[in-house]
Amino acid sequence: LLSPSIGSKTKAVHFENRFKSRMSPTTPKELSPALLTMTIHHVTGSDFCYRAPYLFHDNRFKRQQYLVNQHFEIERDYNTIELSTEASCSSTRLFFGGSFDPPHLGHAQLPTYISGQLESNPHLIYVPAARSPFKHAAPVADKHRLNMLTLCTAHTPCSEIWSQELADAPLNLGQPSYWADTWQILVDMRLPGNNLFLIGADQALSMHRWKRYAEFWKHAIVMLRADVDSPTTLLRKLQELGAWSPEDVDHWSQRIITTPTVDASSTAIRHALANTEQRRSQIRGLDARVHQYILEHDLYTSLPIS
Repeated sequence: LLSPSIGSKTKAVHFENRFKSRMSPTTPKELSPALLTMTIHHVTGSDFCYRAPYLFHDNRFKRQQYLVNQHFEIERDYNTIELSTEASCSSTRLFFGGSFDPPHLGHAQLPTYISGQLESNPHLIYVPAARSPFKHAAPVADKHRLNMLTLCTAHTPCSEIWSQELADAPLNLGQPSYWADTWQILVDMRLPGNNLFLIGADQALSMHRWKRYAEFWKHAIVMLRADVDSPTTLLRKLQELGAWSPEDVDHWSQRIITTPTVDASSTAIRHALANTEQRRSQIRGLDARVHQYILEHDLYTSLPIS
């Protein structure tokens, strides 16, 4: 670490020279700017935070990674929605994002199971997405998804709903809500303790396609259904993608938790609700209170055009 008496510009030049000296002779010249990008953000005492994108080059993978302890720009307009005092003071917060269109029993039960497997006894925070960048069809109106999620998680202990993405949607009309922005809003709160978030195995396999994934992927916890795959198979698939280094795959291996099977699917529930013969019958995986709400508000009467 350089002396705090050295100015930011001098530090930037120093780091640029260090990167130049470590560049392989075979590194393509057109990639040099990525290696040399360096922005000093803040200098405090003997420590400073900086941003340094760099690229790995070999026959297995080539992707951008970022050094830790840095601030990233939030690319959408937003007004911060504060978390509850209980969540803010928790030693660990476990976030679970999704469309919840509609929410089902798996959304309530599996995060609770994961929480029980973690030693830190995290506070569970649901994050309904305004508009997923991976889904073309618009979900049911935000107010209905929020109300249904409230009903579905009414008895989920140590949990709450963070409506940050829903609140930001009117400020960013027609734009998808990216997890990178939501995560940075959280980071900028500078809360004590740790922040983690839940994803499924399919999301882990597509993580390298998420926007600015390098900023947050190491905070992910993977829920792996025991009846679908094994940790060994999932790790092999991650390795075969060519997007992750051996060290990255090792990190993934420590973030996988095998879960029991909950027979519930939002897609299957929507199909059942769109069928007039099944609509009013009990639907597998759908909370009775959520089902009643759907009928009262005449939701999911037909399937959306994808």
